[in-house]
Amino acid sequence: MIGEKIAKTGKETASAANGRARKAKGRPGGMIGKSTCNGALKIAVPNKGRLKMPALDLLEKCQIKVEIAEDERRLWAETSDPQACVVFARAEDIPDIVASGAADCGITGLDLVVEKKANAKVLQNLGFGRCKIAIAGPKGSKLAMLSGSRIATKTPNLLETYLKRKGIRAKTVMIKGATELSPMLGISEFICDHVSTGSTLAANALFEIDTVFESEACFVSAPRLQKEKKTLVESLASLISGTLAAGGRKYLMMNVDERDLKRLASSIPSAKSPTVLQLAKKGQFAVHTVVPALGLAGLIRRLKELGARDILVLGINQVIA
Repeated sequence: MIGEKIAKTGKETASAANGRARKAKGRPGGMIGKSTCNGALKIAVPNKGRLKMPALDLLEKCQIKVEIAEDERRLWAETSDPQACVVFARAEDIPDIVASGAADCGITGLDLVVEKKANAKVLQNLGFGRCKIAIAGPKGSKLAMLSGSRIATKTPNLLETYLKRKGIRAKTVMIKGATELSPMLGISEFICDHVSTGSTLAANALFEIDTVFESEACFVSAPRLQKEKKTLVESLASLISGTLAAGGRKYLMMNVDERDLKRLASSIPSAKSPTVLQLAKKGQFAVHTVVPALGLAGLIRRLKELGARDILVLGINQVIA
């Protein structure tokens, strides 16, 4: 099924998948067993943190609603789509889990994929969970001061790539805990850490010097998939893309007299061309189009001036190219 929008996989229709799921229900080794996701597309999702709920919300918009278990310790979940299940893991581990093929695809941070040097395929960025990794130091610190210094970080690969690009020689100090404490404790002169609002830096008398990497959530897949799983991943990627595209658009429907049709149709924004339908009453037409949500109020005023009436504004779930 995968969102109930893509009707077929390479070998199996959605209705066949439903039938297979019903037969498998309650049977050991069925599509989704008692403790595994046998046969289903395994989607890895962060088990906590700021990426978890946006990731689950995105899947639900793609018609994959996760059935959260009462036992919060259970790290897998069935979904409303019998061809998909979700496994919960640390966001830091998802790049390796997907790269190894233990999960077929997943949602995690782009910075984690790059830092891990994981062989997972980044299919698309998702537009949420935005943050940056930045170098920071005490007040008055400048980029030139990094040379010969110690920099504490939890992301050594990203830091070393940055230093090489900038031609800076500095010592990377790997640290697991609160990186912001390192300068105060004498562990390092500077830090390299995730920054969202900068409030944590300010609370520890640190100031941002330069950006190392800009990140956001991304959808990744295993590098090698069986044909059926590859089809399902591609279908899910298409639904995700369509959902993200729909987020900033609205569907407009309006009626117009024939005398105003040409002027209105040539002025209205659309992907390619608005849809024009003749109404039962002679000389009247309906015009349908998809428009950006931004600036909608101004657009509606202009359309009314051009003769549009009975204007309907509808939300869009997905825009599939």
